[in-house]
Amino acid sequence: MNDLNPFTSAYKKLSDIDLVAIISKPNDYQLPAVEAAQAEIQHRRLLPEQIANLIEEIDSNNQREHIQRQKFAGIAQSFLDRILSKDRISKYINIITIFSGLAFVFLFIHDRATIYLITHYGTSDLLFIILLAWPYILLPLGIIFFGLRKKAGWLALNFTCTYYALQAFYYLKSDLSYRYYVSFGEVLLLAIIGLAFSFIATIICKKDIRAIFKISTKTMLISFSTAAILILLLVYGIIK
Repeated sequence: MNDLNPFTSAYKKLSDIDLVAIISKPNDYQLPAVEAAQAEIQHRRLLPEQIANLIEEIDSNNQREHIQRQKFAGIAQSFLDRILSKDRISKYINIITIFSGLAFVFLFIHDRATIYLITHYGTSDLLFIILLAWPYILLPLGIIFFGLRKKAGWLALNFTCTYYALQAFYYLKSDLSYRYYVSFGEVLLLAIIGLAFSFIATIICKKDIRAIFKISTKTMLISFSTAAILILLLVYGIIK
């Protein structure tokens, strides 16, 4: 009879705990599967005490998995509640966070020249690498912490978005001055990047949004000014 059971040969490869898990919940398995598991346990001559210990271990593992699932479900529900919040400002912040993430992905995909320099330039000029790489580190951190309603997130996001917007418009102006050598696609790309980051930097400066992050008008102006000064220093070659 066992020779006709399709589970017999497969269950010989299972561990003791897997076999006991099957017989401990017979309603979850087909009858031939339970019979094959029972036959294999008898063949291995597992003692009742061993089976009891394995059942206890299974219950403990199931309890841990249940707790982990509850934690994950709680985190997911909390995130969903935040996304679907009826509070108008919370919705704005969530939308801005998502839009900023998309803008960063768009920038990362299309800014191939900078990515190439960061990955291939080496460490011969560490300052140069830092100047190239810092926005790609600060911007995603800013997006994450902005979504978490942290003041540092607002500062990082506003600073990097202002920086990228000014950089894009500077390159756009330079490219347009050499219009015979620049494609329409390159001009359009810079315009999209500049407008996208300008929009983000502007919208998060709304008074009701700044209030959530406890950002004063003075702090806001310092953030804008710092980004603008950095761009000027780079444009005029003061920082090389």
